[in-house]
Amino acid sequence: MRYTKREQRLAGAAAALVVVALLVLVLGPVQGASRPRAAPAMVGRPRAPVSVSASPTGRLPASTSPRVLTARYEVRGRWKGGFNAELVVTNLGAQPVEGWTVELRMPDGVRVTDAWSADLQQAAGRVTLRSQPWNTYVGPGGTVHLGFQATGDAAAPSGCTVNRVPC
Repeated sequence: MRYTKREQRLAGAAAALVVVALLVLVLGPVQGASRPRAAPAMVGRPRAPVSVSASPTGRLPASTSPRVLTARYEVRGRWKGGFNAELVVTNLGAQPVEGWTVELRMPDGVRVTDAWSADLQQAAGRVTLRSQPWNTYVGPGGTVHLGFQATGDAAAPSGCTVNRVPC
């Protein structure tokens, strides 16, 4: 059977694609092009809910862990009876971090009604925002933007931790 020039070129291109695909599968992704992975010494977010008890002063517990992540809180919009706020989590370290949890101690009367780019839990004035599967990795110098809508007065939180370290 005789093939046309076009069919021969298509077969050659298909063969070249197969070779490239095999090389990628065998050799793995090019370094820097893949999703960053946490260093073995870093601790990811807990898989079970973390219980944090308030101290008599109402402050979140202190930690002796190094400050790798920081969070910046800013009210973005206000209206009668409510507001929305944005948090920016930043990795200050030289290694990627897998998983983050921001805990805020909100003023009395503030109730978070919805959150974006984070899983939300709220109990007794404490708001917990956890990373989602698509934004769990924060590369060195990288940021994650998240936020929430709440009812009550738009006041800054009285306490803030990221991965149990003060913001």
